[in-house]
Amino acid sequence: MLKHLHVQNFTVFADAEFAFGPGLNVVVGANGAGKSHVLKLGYAAEKAQNVVAHGKPAPLPQKIADEYADGPLVKAVETSAFLLGETFNVGGKFTDLKRSADDLESTSFIVTSRSKNNIITHFSVQIEANGTDLLATSEARQHKDIFAPVFIPPKEVLSTFPGLGSLARKYQLNFDQKYLDLLDALELPPLRQLSPETEALIKNTLQPIIGGQLVLDGGRFYVVSEDKKRLEINLAAEGVRKFGMLAQLLNNGSLSAETTLYWDEPEANLNPALLRKLAALLARQGFQIILATHSLFLLKELHILAKREPMPVRYFGLFAGPGGDTQVETTDDFERLQHLAALDAKLEQTVDFEQALNADNANAD
Repeated sequence: MLKHLHVQNFTVFADAEFAFGPGLNVVVGANGAGKSHVLKLGYAAEKAQNVVAHGKPAPLPQKIADEYADGPLVKAVETSAFLLGETFNVGGKFTDLKRSADDLESTSFIVTSRSKNNIITHFSVQIEANGTDLLATSEARQHKDIFAPVFIPPKEVLSTFPGLGSLARKYQLNFDQKYLDLLDALELPPLRQLSPETEALIKNTLQPIIGGQLVLDGGRFYVVSEDKKRLEINLAAEGVRKFGMLAQLLNNGSLSAETTLYWDEPEANLNPALLRKLAALLARQGFQIILATHSLFLLKELHILAKREPMPVRYFGLFAGPGGDTQVETTDDFERLQHLAALDAKLEQTVDFEQALNADNANAD
C-alpha cells in the first residue's frame, strides 16, 4: 500500500507531498496538472519495491549499470531506474523527468509504503543534477509480502490482448511498461479458490454488467453467457470491457486486499448508468485504490455514497501555484475541495446553457 509520496523538481511538481489513505484516493485537476504522473510514479516505485523484494531485478542499459558495483544496491538502482523510465516511456533519459532544465537542480522522490503486516518501508530515488542521466537510490529493508500493484490505463486492453504481449516482449514497441504489466496480469489463470466476498462481487455485480463469465481461450477473451453462447470480447462495448478487466484481475488474484490499484480516468467510455455502478464498486473494495478523474458525475456519486455509508475517501486537488508549478490540496471531504476544474467547467456550462435558453425564449416571444 502506498502511504506517502514526496516529489521535488519532478515533471510539473516543484515540491509536493501526497499522504494516501488505505481506501479510495481520488486525484483531480485540469489537463496537464500531473494527475497521471502521480499515478505512474507511485506505480513505478511500488513495482520496483516488489521486484527487488523478490530478487527479480529488471534490466538496465549497460551505460548506467556499469556505474554501479554488484550487490543489493545495484539491484534497487537498476530496477527503479528501468521501471521509472519504462513507465514514463522515456527510456534511459531520466533527466527528461526533471521539471527544471537547470543542471544544478536535481530531482528526487521519496516513497513510503506499508505491507499487509503493517511493516513500513522507505524507498528514495534521485536523478542527478549534472544531467548525466544517472540515478542514485537508497532503501530500507525490503520484505517478501510487498505485492505488485496494478495499473489500469484509460483505454482497455482486452481487445488488443491477442499477441500483443508476446510481440512487445520480442520487439521494441511504443508501449509503456504499465500496459505490458497489465497484459501479463490479465493472462494469469484463475485462482483455485476465491474469498466469498470476491466470488460474490464477480458473480452478482460484474458478470451481470459484462453479460456473462469472462473466459480466456486460445489467447483471446470471450464472454460466455448463461446459455453458453460465446461473444468475442471485441464485439462487446468498450465500457463493458473495462468491467471485464476488473473481473479477470479479481478472478486470478492480481487484485486482492494486499494490492494497490492505480486507475487512470476510469470514466472513459462509460455512460452515467455504468458510472454509477462503478462508483458503488470502487467505494466498497477492501484494497487501496488511487484513481485520477475528470468526471464530476463520478465525484458526486462517490460523495453521495460516502454520506450514505461512511467510508474512507481522500481527495487530492491539483492546481497551478504562483510560480506555475503544480500544488496539492488534500481533504477527506469532497465539499471542502477548493480547486476542482471539472466543477468550474460544469458551472460555466450551466450558466451558458441557461443564457442560451433565455435567448431562445426571448426570440420566440
